[in-house]
Amino acid sequence: MGKLKWLLIVVFMVLVFSSCSPKYQISFNTTGGQLLEPITNVKKNESVRLPIPMREGHQFLGWYQDLLYTIPFTDDTKVTGNITIYAKWAVNKYRISFVYDSETNIEPIEVDYGVIITEPIPVKTGHEFVGWYKDENLTQKFVFNKMPATNLKLYAKWKPIEYVITYETNGGNHLDSEVYHYQDQLTLPVPVREGYQFTGWYQDQSLTSEFKEQTMPASNLTLYAGWNPIRYSVTWIVNGYAPTTDYYNIGEELIKPQVYKIGYEFKGWYFDQEGTLPFDLDTCPASNLIIYGLFEKLNYKITFINDGEIYDELILPYQELVDIDEPNKEGHTFLGWYLDPEMTTEFNLITPHHDITVYAGWGKNKYQVIFHENNGTDVEDIEDYFQSSFSFPITSKEGYVFYGWYLDPELKFPFVAEPIIPAFTLHLYAKWEPSNHWIYQVRENRISITGFIGTPSVLEIPSVINNKIVSRIEEEAFLNYTSLTKVIIPDTVTYIGRAAFKDCNNLQEIILSNNIAEITKELFYGCSRLNKIDLPPMIRLIGDGAFYGCLNLQEVHFSNELVEIGENAFRNCEQLVSINLPVSLEIIKKDAFNDCLLLKNINVPDKVIVYQDGVFTNTAWHLEHPDGVIYLGKMVYGFKGIIPVQVAIRPGTLGINQYAFYNSSTLQSVIVPDSLTYIGDYSFAECRKLQFIIFTEVVHIGSYAFKNCINLSSITIPKVTSTIGTEPFAGCSENLIIYTTYDNVDRLLALLDNDSRVRSLDFD
Repeated sequence: MGKLKWLLIVVFMVLVFSSCSPKYQISFNTTGGQLLEPITNVKKNESVRLPIPMREGHQFLGWYQDLLYTIPFTDDTKVTGNITIYAKWAVNKYRISFVYDSETNIEPIEVDYGVIITEPIPVKTGHEFVGWYKDENLTQKFVFNKMPATNLKLYAKWKPIEYVITYETNGGNHLDSEVYHYQDQLTLPVPVREGYQFTGWYQDQSLTSEFKEQTMPASNLTLYAGWNPIRYSVTWIVNGYAPTTDYYNIGEELIKPQVYKIGYEFKGWYFDQEGTLPFDLDTCPASNLIIYGLFEKLNYKITFINDGEIYDELILPYQELVDIDEPNKEGHTFLGWYLDPEMTTEFNLITPHHDITVYAGWGKNKYQVIFHENNGTDVEDIEDYFQSSFSFPITSKEGYVFYGWYLDPELKFPFVAEPIIPAFTLHLYAKWEPSNHWIYQVRENRISITGFIGTPSVLEIPSVINNKIVSRIEEEAFLNYTSLTKVIIPDTVTYIGRAAFKDCNNLQEIILSNNIAEITKELFYGCSRLNKIDLPPMIRLIGDGAFYGCLNLQEVHFSNELVEIGENAFRNCEQLVSINLPVSLEIIKKDAFNDCLLLKNINVPDKVIVYQDGVFTNTAWHLEHPDGVIYLGKMVYGFKGIIPVQVAIRPGTLGINQYAFYNSSTLQSVIVPDSLTYIGDYSFAECRKLQFIIFTEVVHIGSYAFKNCINLSSITIPKVTSTIGTEPFAGCSENLIIYTTYDNVDRLLALLDNDSRVRSLDFD
C-alpha cells in the first residue's frame, strides 16, 4: 500500500514537474512578406518545421535570428527560448519587351521588382504616341510606376496626327483648308483665276519649289498657287482702217488705237458692229475680244447768206447732199450758191467737213417802164436793169397841169417812189388837172400846198404834183373852207401849218398823214362838227388851241409818243366824255380841257407831273369830285371845299399842281412826303396863315409858290433843289429865315436874287 502510495506520489510529482516544463514561441518578421502566425508551445531545445513565406517580387532566402541576416534559423535549430526570426529576401528581376512599330529602337529591359521604371517614348513619323498597352488589342493601358512582379510585353499605341494644308491661291478663287493624315493619298484642288493658267502648287511664296508629293507629309503645309497669265488677243476693227490685233494679260491697261476720220466724229468702241453695246473697259478681261470702232458723221452748219442777211441755216451730216429751196429776190435770177460774195467759186451742194458760209449769186433782170401819156405828148418807154435809176420823161398837155404819173388807169394811186426800175413791167399813167385848182409853192424840189381854188366837199391832197412830192400844208391854207366835210392827207406830208383847217365848221372827218410829229396851234380850231380824231403814231405835241371849240368831238385816240398837250388844246369840247392819256405824256398846259362839260373819266399816267392852272376846270370830273385834296395820277391837282388847318399829302405823291392851294385862308401847316419833288407856280400863294412846311427832296419850286405867305417864319430848301422860279417868297415877312443845305450858297443867292422882300438868310 505504502509502495503504491509512494508510486502515486512519484507519478504525481513527475506529472507535476512534467507540467511545469518551459514552453517557447517563435514569432515571424517577414520583412515585407506575407504575415505569419507565431508558433507557440515549442519546448525547449525542440526544433520545428518552419513555414516558407511569400513576398511579391521576391525570392525567400531563409530565416535569420537577426536583421543583419548573419545567424540563420533553420528547421534544425533548437528552440531555447522565445524568439523572433527574420525572413531574408532576394528581389526578383523581370523583363519588359516592347512592340512599337516605329522608327525608334527600344530594347527589352530587365528591372528589379518595385523599382521605378521610366516609360520609353517611341517616335513614329506622322503619329502621336498615345501610350503602352498590355494587350495587342490596346485596351489595357500600362501605367509606368514600379516594376511589377511579372515579365511584360507592352504594345505601343499610336494616333495619326491631322495635318492642315492651307491654300494661298494668289488671286484665284478661295479654297478652304484641308485636313490629311500622314501618308494619306493627296488629291489637291485646282484653283481658278480669271485670265490665268494654273501651273501648280508651290511650297514657297517665291514659287521656286514645286510641291510634287502624292501623299501627305508629316507637317502642316501652306501651298502657293502658281499662275501664268493667259495672253488674250484684242482685235480692233475700224471702218476705213486695217484691223489691228494686240495681246494683253488680264487686267493690263488697254491701249486703244487713235483713230481719226475727216468729217466724222469717233463715236467710240463697241462690242458689236451695230454700236448697241459700248465697250467701256479700260483693262483686258479674261477673253479674246473683237472690238469695233464706230464713226458718226459730224454735222456742220451751212449758213446761206442772201443780200447780207441770213437766208437759212442748215445743219447737215458730212457729205450730205444739200437740199435747200432757191431764194427769191425781186428783179433777179438766182445763179446758185457761191463760196465767196464775189461769186468766183460755186458751192457744189455737198456738205464739207467744216462749217461754211455760202452766198447767193444773182443776176439782175431787165424790165420795162411803159408810159401812158393820156393825150399828153408822146414819151419814149424805158428798158433797163432792175433797180437802175431812170428819169421821168417830160410830157405836156395844153390847158392842164401835169400832176404826175400814177400806177392805175383810174389815177387813184400816184407813183411816189424813187424812179428806180422795179421787178416787173411798170405801167405809168399821166394825170392831168385843169391848171386853175391847186395853189402851191415849190421849195427845195418839194410841193407846199397853200390853198385850193373852188369849194370842194371832199378834199384829197395829192401826194405828187408835177412829179414833185407834196410834203407840207402851209398855215391857214384852208382857213374857213366851210364846204369841206372830209379831208384826206397823204403820208408824204410831214408838216401841217398853224390854223390850216381853222373854222372849217362842216368838217366831220380828217385822215392825217402818219408822218407828222406835231398838231400845230389852232389846227382844227372851231371845227364844230368833227366828232373823232385818230392822232398819227409819231405825234409828240398837240399845240395850243388845236381842237378848241370842237363841240361834237367825242373820241380822241392819242399817240403813244405824245409828250405835251398845249393850252386850251381841247377846250370847250363839250361832247368829250373820257380820255385815256398815254404813258409818254409829261405836261398838260393851262386850260387844256377846260369847259369839257361831260368829261368825267380821266386816265392819267403817273409820269405826268405838270398840270397848269385850269386844266380840268368845268369838267364833270372836277365838278362831281368830293371835297378834300384832289389827286390826279401822282399829283395834287387842287383842293375842293373848305381847307382844314392842316393838310397831309399822301405818300407817293410826286408834285403839287399850280394854284393847288391858292388863297387857302385857313391852311396853317402842310405835311409833305419824301416822294414830293415838284411844287408848281402859285401853289401856296396867298395862304396868309401858313406857318409850317418841310420838304426834303423837292427839285423844283415854282414862281410865286409862297407869295404873300406872311406868317411863314422859316423854310428849308434842300440841296437837291435845282430850279427855283421867279420870286417864290414874294410878299413874305421880312423876318422869314430861309435855311438850306446847299453846298454852294452863292448859287442859292443867285436863284433868289429877285426876292427883294427877304431880308435875313441863315445858312447851315
